[in-house]
Amino acid sequence: FSIGHKQKSETLYPSVYSPLDKDFSYIDNPGFADTRGMYTVIVNGYFREQVTKDIEELKFVILLHYADIMNRGHQVRESIVFFSDFLGIFDDQELENYENLIKSIGIVISRADKNDIEIKQYVQELLLEILHEEKRKNKLNFIQEHVFSKIFNNTDQIEIFSTPQHEGLLSGNEKENIENMINKLSYIEKD
Repeated sequence: FSIGHKQKSETLYPSVYSPLDKDFSYIDNPGFADTRGMYTVIVNGYFREQVTKDIEELKFVILLHYADIMNRGHQVRESIVFFSDFLGIFDDQELENYENLIKSIGIVISRADKNDIEIKQYVQELLLEILHEEKRKNKLNFIQEHVFSKIFNNTDQIEIFSTPQHEGLLSGNEKENIENMINKLSYIEKD
């Protein structure tokens, strides 16, 4: 899939890619906080539901923009809240019931200035700060904070896409790193 590089949302309809020699498909869904208005957000929700309704097992990759993380993470909070609403399962107060979900979510940071271990560690620290700040402000519940804190603390669940000035398909090491991250994620069964 092509990853958008503009401030304006680009994906409108879900796209499905099924590799010929694999028993799974990639689904590129529109983002949660679409910039084209409330009607588009509602339509996106409908498409997300339709494209995933017959799927038995899922893995998730959430795309976050580096610039947003550097600016205290408005998109991070919105993505967590919208993702929670999409799943509809964050009401259970038993933390152990979320362990499989935690292992099924990966984070890709797009449009970073560069991709190295220091940037990854710095991004992790910022994500955790944003998460704890949002919890302190009561914008996230305890379960949301717990789930995403575990994800943000795990370097195997975060990858960086660092070519902000080039539109198009991923290539080279970054593509391989993201694919490896996705392969390491666990499937979660859809109830």
